Amino acid sequence: KMADFFFLDGCTLECHLDYPDEPPRKKKDCVDSVDRKLANEMMTWLDDELQKSQAPVKIVVNHWPIYSAAKKGHGDFKKLQSYLLPLFKKHNVLMYFSGHDHLLQYLKVNHDETSVTHLFGSGAGGYHGG
Repeated sequence: KMADFFFLDGCTLECHLDYPDEPPRKKKDCVDSVDRKLANEMMTWLDDELQKSQAPVKIVVNHWPIYSAAKKGHGDFKKLQSYLLPLFKKHNVLMYFSGHDHLLQYLKVNHDETSVTHLFGSGAGGYHGG
């Protein structure tokens, strides 16, 4: 097996993960029926599945970007940074694909001398104004 893909429910994570500096989102992107318990269970699932993976390449896919180069819109998602980046370092996740922002971006996160994650974002060509 060359690669394992891990798909996350981005709206669940962004709307309901606990983060001290940011209240849960209350907007059209959030589904009211989804709760914090499910978001925390998803993070536990991701940690467990990344730990079990024997694939040399681990790729995580999520709707929301961790960092955003868009000039208009939401900007960076500190909540996702605080939850996902430590897992990416811990489990050597090589790539993270996201959408949401209607632009094309590539960023490289150097966790340390031996661990790096490549972040790719694409909003499929719609206009975002960024």
